[in-house]
Amino acid sequence: MSTSGISSPSASPSRILSKDIFDVCKPIKEQLEVMQVKYGEESIFNLTAPILAALEELERYKSLYEEEQERANEYQISAERLERQLKQKHDEKMKLQQDMTVLEATNQEELINAYDAIQNLKNENKRLKQRIDSAVEIANEAIPEQCASSPSEEEAQVMIDLRKRASSPSEEEAQVMIDLRKRYAKEHEQVKELQEQISLDKQQITELKRNLEKLLSQNKELLRKNKSLVSQGKMIIQEKCDLSKKLDHLNGEYIRTRNALKETSITCKDLEAESYDSRFAGDDVPKFTERELQDVFMSKVRLMERVTELEMQLERFEIIHSGAY
Repeated sequence: MSTSGISSPSASPSRILSKDIFDVCKPIKEQLEVMQVKYGEESIFNLTAPILAALEELERYKSLYEEEQERANEYQISAERLERQLKQKHDEKMKLQQDMTVLEATNQEELINAYDAIQNLKNENKRLKQRIDSAVEIANEAIPEQCASSPSEEEAQVMIDLRKRASSPSEEEAQVMIDLRKRYAKEHEQVKELQEQISLDKQQITELKRNLEKLLSQNKELLRKNKSLVSQGKMIIQEKCDLSKKLDHLNGEYIRTRNALKETSITCKDLEAESYDSRFAGDDVPKFTERELQDVFMSKVRLMERVTELEMQLERFEIIHSGAY
């Protein structure tokens, strides 16, 4: 704190205080200047060091508070951004789940239709096989025995193809079922990856919220310390004003007592001179009794004792005033 007309007993502050801190300290500066003009520079010599230290501490807390507040704002922005990303991914997950539900319903319907078609084909193959078996039996009964034992190659191939077709589904149907299974497995894996990513994002948001709460707690503590320093500054100013009033009162009483003592001393000297002159003067010169002289002397003694007492009080007051700061 650099003030015109006020010299610091120690080095200047290690940093320049901001404008608002100067505005807050303006009343302190004015009071110190008044004390310097009224009582001399020695009266504020022991005040400047603790006031400068308190103001530097106040500025440090203010800087810390601003840094923590800026960091808290950054964390708040990051938390809001992550929350938006989490909401977006949650919406994407819900949309994907809806698409999966629709796809599963569609695939289920296709599987049911394919299963029904396969069952129909099996039933048809079964009926064809029965008809073929019946036709073979009838042919065996109708042709001669020697011919029945050696059928032609074409007839044998037809019978083999019919049996294969009746016992196994078509390749096209099998390929459709394989493709459906691959598609379902791929989409299931995508859903699993999205769930893992959402879980990681939730952990990051939880950590950010924990850091944000910690910073808010630190900010509250800094605000409390700041308020405590402001209260201490107000108490210092109030104590300084009270001490200044007491000092003014004691100085006034001291001056009045010294003046009364001077007047009493002058009166005593006049009385002594008059008493001395009365010894050699005639009867028309006024004389003072011994009692009157003793009263004046005792008044002087009491005034001297009061002056001594006031001087001791002033010394104690200055010691207390210096020790308090």
